Amino acid sequence: MTSCSLVFTGCPSGRSARRNSSGKALSRFGNLLRQITEVNRDCYRAQCFATARTLIARLKLDESRTAVAFQSRLGRTPWIRPFLRSLYETLPKRGIRHLAVVCPSFVADCLETLEEVQIRGRDQFLAAGGEELALILMNSKMIAGEGMAGIVREFTSVTAFTDKTGCLA
Repeated sequence: MTSCSLVFTGCPSGRSARRNSSGKALSRFGNLLRQITEVNRDCYRAQCFATARTLIARLKLDESRTAVAFQSRLGRTPWIRPFLRSLYETLPKRGIRHLAVVCPSFVADCLETLEEVQIRGRDQFLAAGGEELALILMNSKMIAGEGMAGIVREFTSVTAFTDKTGCLA
């Protein structure tokens, strides 16, 4: 069975903006992650789940075979969950042997992404019983650059900064 994981950059729990615009702390996320509301609109974690729901709907992915996870934990500070490492370890136990990993919040993939998600992640997934892990890089195709240029043009109405391929020069 193949599954898709949408991976977002992690951050310490305290920086996840667990407060609403009035400055009151959010007590628990629970159902607050189901949609963006006035209460959670500034919460990074809620925004990631909203992005994942949008991608799942637009790409017509099977929601039951799609998971959201967060990468990059450092030190002993509590970080937002679920952790990507936990996903690599649990999916094979649920019969998921093939995993496509997409990192929609990473505009530019760096050595950290490649090392943590593709190299170390693949090793963890295979050691847990997985058979194949494919990292789908958002910027590996020209269409990603064209998409970003389109977003910039839409919000700035500037087209003079593009080269002949339509990408920002």
